[in-house]
Amino acid sequence: MSAWQLIVFVMMPVPLSLCILVSAPLPRRASEKCCELVDSIVGFHLYGTPVVKVFIGFAFILFAIMSGEMYKPKHTISDPRDANQELNMRAKRWRNERNFWISTLVLALWMMLFVTYKLRKQVIALEKKTDIEVEKKSK
Repeated sequence: MSAWQLIVFVMMPVPLSLCILVSAPLPRRASEKCCELVDSIVGFHLYGTPVVKVFIGFAFILFAIMSGEMYKPKHTISDPRDANQELNMRAKRWRNERNFWISTLVLALWMMLFVTYKLRKQVIALEKKTDIEVEKKSK
């Protein structure tokens, strides 16, 4: 498995599916269970750092590298009559652009997961607090 296959098949679907789980309009109990599932994945620590921050950092480094690749000056063609050189140059540029957009999407997905997850945890905590206050007032 190449590095870009790992990025496309692991680093994109994981935050996308977890973000869908967290943000889905589910009943409260199901929403709490989904948050617990996401918490077990996102809350995992690698050497004291949450795994989601490690992936955000990795995605940011990947984004920075691909941004640099995108804006490198074009190489000159040694023989302008050779169509293969021009096609190879265009293919490399297209591949760099594709990888840039993939890295941008991966970074956006991980950041969106992190923010959505934190907000959802706050909403669940506030709902529990509100229910406790309502129960106290009803007694």
